[in-house]
Amino acid sequence: MRTTWLFQRATLVWFGIALIARGVLFWIFLQEHGFHYSLYGWGVEGGDTPSYFTPIDSLINGNGYQPDLRMPGYGLIYLLLRLFTTEPGAGLVIIFLQLFLGALSCVALMNIAEMMGLGQRWQRLTFWLSALCPQLAFLDVQLVTESFCSSALIFSIFHVLAHLKRPSNANMIVAGLWLTWAIFLRPVYAIALPLIAVGLLLKNPKHVRRPIHHVLFLFLPFIVFDGAWTWRNWTVHQQLRPLANSLYYPEFKEAPTYAIFQYLQCYGGNQAWWDPRADIRWFNVREGVMGRHGRLADNNVEPPPVAFSARCTRDSLLALANDMAQWSDSTTSAAMRPEINARAIARSQRLVRYFREDRPVIYHVWSRIRLLGSQLRRAGLNDLFESHFRGDPFYAPLIVAFNDAWYWIIMPLGAFGALRGILDRKTVNPVIAVVLIASLLVHPFVFRMCEGRYILCMYPFLLLMAMALLEDLGRFVRGSNASA
Repeated sequence: MRTTWLFQRATLVWFGIALIARGVLFWIFLQEHGFHYSLYGWGVEGGDTPSYFTPIDSLINGNGYQPDLRMPGYGLIYLLLRLFTTEPGAGLVIIFLQLFLGALSCVALMNIAEMMGLGQRWQRLTFWLSALCPQLAFLDVQLVTESFCSSALIFSIFHVLAHLKRPSNANMIVAGLWLTWAIFLRPVYAIALPLIAVGLLLKNPKHVRRPIHHVLFLFLPFIVFDGAWTWRNWTVHQQLRPLANSLYYPEFKEAPTYAIFQYLQCYGGNQAWWDPRADIRWFNVREGVMGRHGRLADNNVEPPPVAFSARCTRDSLLALANDMAQWSDSTTSAAMRPEINARAIARSQRLVRYFREDRPVIYHVWSRIRLLGSQLRRAGLNDLFESHFRGDPFYAPLIVAFNDAWYWIIMPLGAFGALRGILDRKTVNPVIAVVLIASLLVHPFVFRMCEGRYILCMYPFLLLMAMALLEDLGRFVRGSNASA
């Protein structure tokens, strides 16, 4: 279905509209954050940006893929561009590619809404809310993976749903290619591959042979590309590593920050050291793994009551916080820091064991729920404007207010719509719903990590589920009025 959708006149018209709508926000955020701050051109360089591009520059210079932390989904685009241009030139092209692909994904999202059975009004509303979402537009100017990953996931789901409407090996291969790229951009979305496969098999349980055949085509791109990546990792590291080579930066694990993270995970504490209200600030971790003070002062942070247990007292936690303070003190010699870190890790491991034994329900269940709540509360709250630097432009309050309203209306509606959509066997909604719910839960429940940006790629799917729920509510209200 829709194998030629890219060449349809309607697609080009809507793409042009999306390019203008999203482009206006793109230009606003580029002026606010970009142009002068990045080593890679106009884009906004984040803390993770060098970890994607530095290995490619190292490879080009003949020094191998170093540091070897990331899967090369983002780096591959950078590499292709670096063959023809400089580092700033490659970064510049990337942010415009993110804009173009993001605008096209808005059109694909509108088509997905149609395949979900939504009426034209809801299809158009899906388009406009995605094209005008400030957080999604802000991603386009940032040199991080979320913009490309969000678009890749949308295109993958588009072809999966097109396949469900009209089975096609081509749709499955294309869906697999997009999903494989999304996984190479953000490996956590490997969880989507088996979930989509199960959804395809359950959609037609009476005739399993043909769905299995199609599922194999879905897996084929991942098997080929990730197989090559896994073989490369085996050759280089003599270890079986099918995804990323590390969850944390080496410098992170070489500081007491890692030890403090381990304890915060026990009770679901806020780990974002750049947040003045985060629990981790009390432990003397502030705006970087070095623990140094930054521009944002602590906001009278105190550990919540849930952070303590019979053997994890305030004094024992203060000892861990003091390890961090001593380690980050500029007068501490480099020779002393490994000893301090080893002491902090030993202390943290002991405290984690105590907490797990003293408060098992908090450790195994409530901590994960707290992390999920923290992740949902902080999603989409990135600073859209740099008030501390030059003051806000006159239109900033309107954009910020719309951004906040977008998230706090769409997120709960989308989450509830996804829970409802799982049971909706008459439509294709369960495929989207299961992927959405799993993606929202995987970081806090599996990795015990929470950060608002982890769910930015799920914004479009929250929007779809919200639109589906609102349309169903509208039908229910109309039906109730008619019967009355």
